[in-house]
Amino acid sequence: MDNLNVRFFASDAREKLRGKDARSLAVFHTGITVAAALVITLLQFILAEGIGNTSGLSGLGTRSILETIQTVLHWANMILVPFWGLGFLYASLLWSQNRHARREELLMGFRRFGPYLSLLLNRSVLAILVMILCGNLSSAAFMLTPAAGSFMELVEVEGADMEALSQMMAQMSWEDTMALANSLLPMLIIWGVLSLVILVPLLYRFRLAEYVILDEPLARGLSSMLISAALLRRRCWKLFRLDLQFWWYYGLKLLCALLCYGDLLLGMLGVNLPIGGEVAALITYGLYLAALFAIEVAFRPQVDTAYAGLFLALKEMGSAQKSAPAVPQNMPWDEE
Repeated sequence: MDNLNVRFFASDAREKLRGKDARSLAVFHTGITVAAALVITLLQFILAEGIGNTSGLSGLGTRSILETIQTVLHWANMILVPFWGLGFLYASLLWSQNRHARREELLMGFRRFGPYLSLLLNRSVLAILVMILCGNLSSAAFMLTPAAGSFMELVEVEGADMEALSQMMAQMSWEDTMALANSLLPMLIIWGVLSLVILVPLLYRFRLAEYVILDEPLARGLSSMLISAALLRRRCWKLFRLDLQFWWYYGLKLLCALLCYGDLLLGMLGVNLPIGGEVAALITYGLYLAALFAIEVAFRPQVDTAYAGLFLALKEMGSAQKSAPAVPQNMPWDEE
């Protein structure tokens, strides 16, 4: 029988972080994250200015090179940031075991590059398949509602072939386009609700997969998801209650994220900044990075260590059951 008290993990994390020098490691990790994001954003701004200043056929080659650099920077940031973040999760796993973490431990995400990449791909493919399924279900449900009548009237084309439909939509006026979008709004609402009801609980069972990747040397992408689902079987409520324990942390991060759109939000409220355009966007983004740095340094060690403690407790309880979570081997889609 599970007797986990989720309040214990938050207080236990504070105790285990005493004397671990976690704050300096958080400063180092978050500092690199924020600095890299700032440098990439400034480079993107400079590249955009360069692209805007080149025109005509003579500048075609320069624009192509600058746009390629922009794309490479964007994808490099998207790929490398999750693996860098995984290193801090490994540090929190060590802290939850009353062990010390060094800066070298932050590279663990890159050492486990293959398994973690497999996990990200498996989770993404699953999410896409579920969203496609929800899209088919929502379209079928939409056609049974009275709202489908107005949609069919708008898209009724003689012959009902896709080419004729595409031509009709290309010749539509702005008013007709907005009417078509409004007629599809019920289907989008159904799709959104179905996606939340099906996808969120499903992915929630894989919340501990990263810790499995770090704790189990033989675990790969799919096997880490299976182990996480086994550990959280009938225990997802425990993880959710721990999420509620840190509502203030997620609330601060949400408020922090709103700073990215500070210039737009102020404009909606009728407040005009003395400077506008891309300069204002850069300033608000800088404020966002500064706030993010403060929040992550102050609170992330405790939060991640609490989740790592819950993972270790669930793992210990799972190993005492009759059927302990197994580690499937030699999966064809796993990467070494």
